[in-house]
Amino acid sequence: MKKLIFSLFTAITALSAHGQDIHGYVYSLDNNEPVEFANVVLMKLPDSSFVKGIITYMDGDYSFENVAPGNYVVKSSFVGYTDGIASIAVTGEKSSFMADTIFLSEKTNELDEVTVTADMVRGEEMVDRTVYSITPDVAKTSVNGYDILRKIPSVQVDFNNKITLDGKTNFIVTVDGKERDAEFLARLLPEDIKSIEIIHNPSGKYDGTIDGVINVKLYPNARMGVSGNMVLAAKPFNKPTLFGNAGLDLGLKNITFYASGFTVKQVLDSKSTSTYNYMNTESRDSVLQMVGAGDFDVSVSSFNTGFDYYMNDMNTVSVNYTYKPNSIFTSINSEGDILLDDVVGYRQSAGSETTTGSDESNVSLFYRKEFQKPIQELTFETRYYTFNSQDNNNYSNSLFDADGNSIFSAVPRTEVVINDRNYFKNSLDYVQPVGTKMRVEGGAQL
Repeated sequence: MKKLIFSLFTAITALSAHGQDIHGYVYSLDNNEPVEFANVVLMKLPDSSFVKGIITYMDGDYSFENVAPGNYVVKSSFVGYTDGIASIAVTGEKSSFMADTIFLSEKTNELDEVTVTADMVRGEEMVDRTVYSITPDVAKTSVNGYDILRKIPSVQVDFNNKITLDGKTNFIVTVDGKERDAEFLARLLPEDIKSIEIIHNPSGKYDGTIDGVINVKLYPNARMGVSGNMVLAAKPFNKPTLFGNAGLDLGLKNITFYASGFTVKQVLDSKSTSTYNYMNTESRDSVLQMVGAGDFDVSVSSFNTGFDYYMNDMNTVSVNYTYKPNSIFTSINSEGDILLDDVVGYRQSAGSETTTGSDESNVSLFYRKEFQKPIQELTFETRYYTFNSQDNNNYSNSLFDADGNSIFSAVPRTEVVINDRNYFKNSLDYVQPVGTKMRVEGGAQL
């Protein structure tokens, strides 16, 4: 029996569970028509914590897969409409649940006997992209570039400013054709954004592994003067969180300097409860019940700086540098009993502590030459990227007698994982218009 217990003690068991699915529809209350490209967010009760986000399809339908049992609220929003919600309880009784249809009503505000209807962001289909013009009314209701993206169909931005395009994360963000990190959007003032271009099928100009491009186009005069913003926020209760971002732009006649950054720190409690039933060929042989508690701390930061040099109306040079330090700390200590025929035969304790620290940097040089013909342009970009991370993992596992006094076995383990990588990327691209509805594009990447 002891040999069996010791072998069970040193084994590692991995368990996985398949969740249920939630389906539903979003309709317009005014005309009873489905609302496509509406944002739909799944939140867990009772704290309304974010779980998943998605957009509706052409029939106004949406689907959340692999949802754990529990009580949820489904919230839908769309520019120009009031938000709508539906509550749903997910149990283990069946694999699929249908939420109540969410109806969104058109939003109007009455001021001094004048009715103002919210201005919607409307797209124009081009040869290879969809262009959404940002009107002054839309800019007034936004704080930065993230808020503008929240109003664009097919783009979703969650509460932590994580962006998805058509539900995917494998895309790039560019500003006036220059590739930028998504955090760059925090420094952009809404009134400086002329339009948002969504490219769902990127050409050979881009890396062949990406699924899309979000290009932000700025007004030419956006580079003049001094502008900046700062946001500080703290959530001291439940899930303590600190958040801050700031940006500063200095625009002269032909050159613009900029710097921006943000940091997020969150402290969470970690708890675990597990029960393992060990079986022999005929019946249950022993039961291991473990209960643990610990901490989960995460810190994410980013700093971005650079300049844009407008040599003349046809030639532009840009330099950009981004640095991202991140850290994650997790610890959990568990204790439990091994039951033999429903009687405590042994006691077990386990502990783990993991510290992950990483930093990545990215520097790029971008050159664009435009010509008299619209669309015709020549671009060149060189980029150097580095990434460094180290994981320090410490584990311990001990087996005691039923009274917890005598130790039978102890298994400590320490791991150090180092991950370093870097690369150069160079690209050259030329676009030649052919008539008014076609263009020829060619280039090379190294």
